[in-house]
Amino acid sequence: PVAVQVPMSRIDAILDDGFKSMYETGTRGGKRGEEYRDYREQTEQFFFDHSERTTPETRPIYGFVPRPEGVRYYEADQAPHLDREMFDSVGNYGNTRIILKDSVKDRSTITMDDSLDTHVTGYPVIPSPAREIDWTSVNAFRAMQQVEAGKDAPLASIPFTYVEAQIHGGVEASDIQQIEFPKQPTKAMVAKLDNLGIDYTVKAAL
Repeated sequence: PVAVQVPMSRIDAILDDGFKSMYETGTRGGKRGEEYRDYREQTEQFFFDHSERTTPETRPIYGFVPRPEGVRYYEADQAPHLDREMFDSVGNYGNTRIILKDSVKDRSTITMDDSLDTHVTGYPVIPSPAREIDWTSVNAFRAMQQVEAGKDAPLASIPFTYVEAQIHGGVEASDIQQIEFPKQPTKAMVAKLDNLGIDYTVKAAL
């Protein structure tokens, strides 16, 4: 599935008004500042032909594709300290995972690793549709890791940051399938989820 990682404190606002990009909130990239926003605008222009005239609400919302549970590092036998289940390194985005409905993939694109980082660090990728992934979406460095791991090593077992998803056309509460909380939500929150028909689980972060 396509998922988005956010702080638990944002769930109420998301359920009420949907997801907002930094262009809508006016945060200019938050703590990362105006330089970050400039890089993001350049990247979106390169990838999606967006421009300064692109309306904020039509900008992509950024998420990721979670690894299957139980996947382990492929080199665990050579490196015992890595002999543990994989985790998606998205904790810096928040402690709560929002799993979106399968239909969202119809309007999502993906890249291996962060699209901004790969665009500005010399390992460019090109987003491709989530239902028809192209090799141009694969970071060349990660592809080499796959070759070194061997043809039978599952791609999801290779220790890279994450597979990024770019969701187009906005994301509303009606697009949410399930929410994974790091702790039990309040009774008021549970009532709101029930009213919206959204399932939830409580799952401690790795």
